Amino acid sequence: MKLEELINKNYRQLNENDLYIWNYINHHKKECEHLSIDELALRCNVSRSTILRFSKRLGLKGYAEFKVFLRINNQSDSDSLIVNNIYNGYIEMIQQFEGYRYHDIARCIYEAKNLFVYGTGLIQENTAQYLKRSFSMVNKLFLDIDCLADFEGYINLFEADDVFIAISYAGENKRLLDYIYRLKTKGIIVIAIIANNNCTLSHISDYSLHVRTMPIITNMGRREYLVGIYFVLVDFILANYIEYVNNRGEK
Repeated sequence: MKLEELINKNYRQLNENDLYIWNYINHHKKECEHLSIDELALRCNVSRSTILRFSKRLGLKGYAEFKVFLRINNQSDSDSLIVNNIYNGYIEMIQQFEGYRYHDIARCIYEAKNLFVYGTGLIQENTAQYLKRSFSMVNKLFLDIDCLADFEGYINLFEADDVFIAISYAGENKRLLDYIYRLKTKGIIVIAIIANNNCTLSHISDYSLHVRTMPIITNMGRREYLVGIYFVLVDFILANYIEYVNNRGEK
């Protein structure tokens, strides 16, 4: 049960001092979590026994149990903030996705004789695999290549107007950029999916699609990043491709 629920449940038993104490606590929840009973009494300009009676009128054994409820309440509020930040972050990114040039991208994928995809890191490689599986459902096959391991082994596979999708985080991998420069001379269409939208890869690509990974602090205190938005973007690309083909009157 939250503190607000305890207050509402026992509201008729609370006097003016109790309501004043609650008003102070409600506006200083994080601070009060660490206050002793004497420190809280001093902040509220009441006696120690008044704080104790306030706790007991809420049906609690004493101030120590009240602090446990306050700590749980604060943790719940913090969890809600984390979830809300993630929720709002996804909404903002999806709204940004709406402005991308999907029709042109879908046309390039549709008309290309060969399709290639490459991811620079673990998450990006997973995204590349997801893209391959997704487009296999509509009979478009992407070849995932290791352009950083064997340039010449793949460079001759490309033809003009083929599509190369580069999935990167920073967009500044020198060997990848050198490879793309060579592809551009062959008339290859380059689509970049990147977390850093102000990078070299973004500037040299024909189409640059920005994704923003969302930071989160785990219960272990580590800073990690949520990366599901990469896969959401792939879904948008696929859905727009299907719509493009349907509008052509094809199955």
